[in-house]
Amino acid sequence: MLWSSNNTIIHSSVKSNTAYSVYLLSSHNTTLVENGIIENEYGVYLQSFCNNNITHNNIQYKEYDTTAIHLESSNSNIIYDNNFYTSNIKTDD
Repeated sequence: MLWSSNNTIIHSSVKSNTAYSVYLLSSHNTTLVENGIIENEYGVYLQSFCNNNITHNNIQYKEYDTTAIHLESSNSNIIYDNNFYTSNIKTDD
């Protein structure tokens, strides 16, 4: 979502994208609640984003060491009670 406000994304499935699963740019007063954000290359990207609510989501991304939620120039947001998973966990013996 680009340059938008007062949006609600609830009980949705965002699956198998080759870039960020959810990309919000200059979006305000958006609610992202109880979504399945799975099997995407990256997690959620938020830029110039304020007064938003990201809660109770399951976020699974493919790449280890990738940021699940990236915030840039963002403030006054609620990010709470989300589950983060990666399907590619690196291990060392």
